[in-house]
Amino acid sequence: MAGARGTRATTRRPAARKPTATTRRTSASKATPGKAAASRPAAGRRPAAKRPATRRRPAAGRTAGPGWWQRVATACALLAALGALAGVVVATWDSNRVEDRTVVLDVRSPEEFAAGHLEGAVNLDAEASDLAERVAVWDAANSFIVYCRTGHRARVVVDLLTSLGFTDVVNAGSLHTAAWTTRLDIVR
Repeated sequence: MAGARGTRATTRRPAARKPTATTRRTSASKATPGKAAASRPAAGRRPAAKRPATRRRPAAGRTAGPGWWQRVATACALLAALGALAGVVVATWDSNRVEDRTVVLDVRSPEEFAAGHLEGAVNLDAEASDLAERVAVWDAANSFIVYCRTGHRARVVVDLLTSLGFTDVVNAGSLHTAAWTTRLDIVR
């Protein structure tokens, strides 16, 4: 008996050798003898994948179209257009813009004005019934910077002032935006 453990005779297989660059075979090397050697890939390299003839569809969530920079430019243009519709001025002013002939109008309620306002601002409640009469006493040659809490009431007052013939009227938006753009301090 050939095997010590069992009654069955076994034959030993030779140990598998690790393939080297000279012994490694590829599927192209098993090609038919009529094929030229130039069409075979180099030893150890896979053949390059062929690209499909048609355009691939974009991956899920991605669409074919403008690049990211065009999307950003479009978003900026839309935001600027929305700001123009809302009457919000995006430009900043120099501290020289607030001159002697400039009137800074806070169009919030007197309670909001007492909680904090820009230095030198005049309180004019936008919801007052006599708003048009109170505005008519000012000189139309003055410059006006109007602000409120969010910019909505300021837009209403700016529209009223421009309808009454005032030409240099700016909606500065909220209290903090107006403080930043005019560089005036908030007084409490």
